[in-house]
Amino acid sequence: MNKKHLIYFLLIIFLIEVVVFFPLLSGSTSMKWDAMDLYLPWKFFITESLKDGYLPLWNFSLNGGFPQMGDPGTWYPISWLIGWITNGYSIMSVHIEYLFHLFIAGIGMFFLIHQKINKSSIALVIACSYLFSGVFISNAQHIGWIVGAAWFPWVLFFFNLWIKGERFSSFSLALVLFFQLSGGYPALFFITIYILLFLFITNIVKTSNKLEVFYPLNKLLLFGIVFLSLSAIVISSSFDMAQHINRGANVVDASGQWNYLVGSLSYNSFLTFIFPLSSLKELDTFWKQDSSMISVFIGFFVFVALLSQLITKKPNKSVVKYVVIGLFFFSCTLGYDLPVRSWIAKLPLLDMFRFPSVFRLFGDFYFILAAAFALNDIVNNQSAAKRFIYWIIGVGVIFAGMFVFYLPRIERWRFIDLFKNGYINFLESSGFNELIVLQLIIFIILIASLIISYFYFKKSFFYVLFIVCVVDISSVVWLQRYGTVFSDKSVKFASKGLENSPKHFPIPELKPMYQFNNDVYQHNFNYLWKNLPIFSKKPSNDGSSPYVLLTQGKAYIKGYDTVFNKYPLFFMNYSENENVINFQLDSELVVKNVNPNYFKLKSVAKQNGFIVFNHNYYPHWKARVDEKEVKITRIKENYMSIPVKRGRHVVEFQFEPPRIKFYWYLFIIGLLGSIIGSLIFIGFKYKKK
Repeated sequence: MNKKHLIYFLLIIFLIEVVVFFPLLSGSTSMKWDAMDLYLPWKFFITESLKDGYLPLWNFSLNGGFPQMGDPGTWYPISWLIGWITNGYSIMSVHIEYLFHLFIAGIGMFFLIHQKINKSSIALVIACSYLFSGVFISNAQHIGWIVGAAWFPWVLFFFNLWIKGERFSSFSLALVLFFQLSGGYPALFFITIYILLFLFITNIVKTSNKLEVFYPLNKLLLFGIVFLSLSAIVISSSFDMAQHINRGANVVDASGQWNYLVGSLSYNSFLTFIFPLSSLKELDTFWKQDSSMISVFIGFFVFVALLSQLITKKPNKSVVKYVVIGLFFFSCTLGYDLPVRSWIAKLPLLDMFRFPSVFRLFGDFYFILAAAFALNDIVNNQSAAKRFIYWIIGVGVIFAGMFVFYLPRIERWRFIDLFKNGYINFLESSGFNELIVLQLIIFIILIASLIISYFYFKKSFFYVLFIVCVVDISSVVWLQRYGTVFSDKSVKFASKGLENSPKHFPIPELKPMYQFNNDVYQHNFNYLWKNLPIFSKKPSNDGSSPYVLLTQGKAYIKGYDTVFNKYPLFFMNYSENENVINFQLDSELVVKNVNPNYFKLKSVAKQNGFIVFNHNYYPHWKARVDEKEVKITRIKENYMSIPVKRGRHVVEFQFEPPRIKFYWYLFIIGLLGSIIGSLIFIGFKYKKK
């Protein structure tokens, strides 16, 4: 494929995405749920820290402070770049990051399919199928899931080139795998590693010349050096934090919401292969699951193409192979119904995460790969095309019967309301049956157009087929987008309150910490409602986070958090026993300098006592009094205290994780090296063509 045709097809993918998600680009709507409540505040803090010249190691504005460095997304450079381009991370930045990764997913799948089949039209359909598949739409609020899923086809694409011995491909493979690790949900990275390991071993087994077995090992060394230089800061920080949080160990033995089977699919979920809109209704009665954990949609016509070439006497071996792999991953999603998830939980890393529904991404992915080979057969084989159209006719008859069945069971006036008051109102007020009927109407129209083109305009059938596939996929997403992707609130409306965020990190007032709770800031915001203290850039004991420090949990159980919320961030404790609080208001204690990893105070102690740092304890905090290091004692399970003598002192608290600067410089070198190596690799590939 020449450069002109490549640009043409990539432009089509881009335009389809723009049409479907134009409200996000225009700012007439805003994303919702976790994308706004967790992802936006965290990325805001990270990019603001970097902009002020500080590594985002400790987040003092969230829930009494936690090691931000331990969350892999902290080190995702794409987010930094987007925050820089948008002049500060904002709601529009979240939109851009989401849409960028949809596009990355689409073109990654396009290149991967082109690598396997070399048919641009099929690659285009499959690219749309992947970027609009269930996880990308129903899990839109979980940007980490989107990022991890977006880079997965790129990982396989570069792995295929790497295993063939392409020069400099180690740099590209290491870079995209690092992007998946640092930007994506960790479970996706763990599963990807096992897939790569399986592919690597099978490649060695298939090698006919046993002397060539050692060649991949040489390539593995270069790849390992590049990848570890990039990811050392992520891995070391994550494992460091894992020792101190409530979800750092395996979740197999956990109970309640932390158990590894929480978030499993049910058999009902596979209905969304055909009717994904129905996943927006009857969540408690029919689906019994959150709407973000249900959909396995890959496109109805793509799915039928797959079935038509699978259920035959001599199916394509590639179709069968990828369907079998897909079925394995789907069996992992059925945690409560099948034992597969429990079996693989015995493997390292696969016991570290909940939500078996995450495996559905890989089930969808391999079904979509199988569909690519099925479509290729349909295009190149008349009997395959004939078999496909008979399947379409059969399904069309079934859908017509379903339409007749559902017609008396719906409130038909709602479809009149659809045209009067718009789709958003229809989506909110309609029920399960109405959404089924709406999709049936769309399917029947598309099926009719496909049948007519096959029997009466055969020369244009394949063009119609590709158009129908794309229209089917994109129309379903267009209809579903207000259900799972965005709200009806504009960016301007939703952003109210963000304009009050200070340019730099201000000196915090030594007032009771409850005065910096989330509710205090609530009146300044229209739409955002969680983790608001982060936007003030001030320390806070309030917030919503998936991470809770073990010491913090102990303090919660004993009620110390309520007591300490009445105290300021720093205060003098004149008590002979530092675990007995004798709070004094009349002591002179002033914060002189602050950044997320550092506090400098001046104190005047009227007698020997202790300075209490009303913040979550973590081992890497260091304290100095008059430039001499002093020991920090953990008091009341979770808070920090240091001794001071009577008189004037300069006191400093510094968050200093060991070797963090070394890992940071190693990361910068690795990032620059992998980018340069990737550009050289692309240059070689382009020169060959």
